[in-house]
Amino acid sequence: MKYIKHKSYEEYKSIQEHTNKAKIHNRWVHPGNVEDIKKYCTENNIEVENVLCHGTRNGAELNYFKSNFQGIHIQGTDISATAINYPDTIQWDFHDRKEEWVGKYDIIFTNSWDHAYDFDKALNTWMECLSPNGRLFLDWNTDTSRPFNKADCCGASRQELEKGINRNYEVENVFKIENKYKLEAYMVVVKNKA
Repeated sequence: MKYIKHKSYEEYKSIQEHTNKAKIHNRWVHPGNVEDIKKYCTENNIEVENVLCHGTRNGAELNYFKSNFQGIHIQGTDISATAINYPDTIQWDFHDRKEEWVGKYDIIFTNSWDHAYDFDKALNTWMECLSPNGRLFLDWNTDTSRPFNKADCCGASRQELEKGINRNYEVENVFKIENKYKLEAYMVVVKNKA
């Protein structure tokens, strides 16, 4: 894992909020990616009642999940204060643990893992929040293979990402996905070790 470091947490948060506001109308997630997650859960008998999405900016992926998984409870987070402007979204730093989320979520999804100032801390938090049969879905693409700037401050090749995950958890599967920028992209599916 490679990082561009910040002088302080305050600098990290300020940069994340500034970037969020500058890109508030952008949508990174491809609707087909959520369809792929639904298919994966169906094929692997993963019952889905609760979904948590981190780094949701304008909530686009929340709507895609609602369209693909009927009757679920969905929660989105974003570090920016703009989060309160979008349904089912709260302002929250995805590195931080929320007690009522521990063991609750059948799916945790993020395409913002490359915004982590400490990927291992974030990963541990996310994995604690999975239900016993839950899965973490991480969107990896060639742009996330290295830190890009102080907003996209974390990066890893797919192999580095998988190796880091497999130290304490299990990469269950990796499958190719689409994105609007035509980058090489994969969904990395993670579960807690038995």
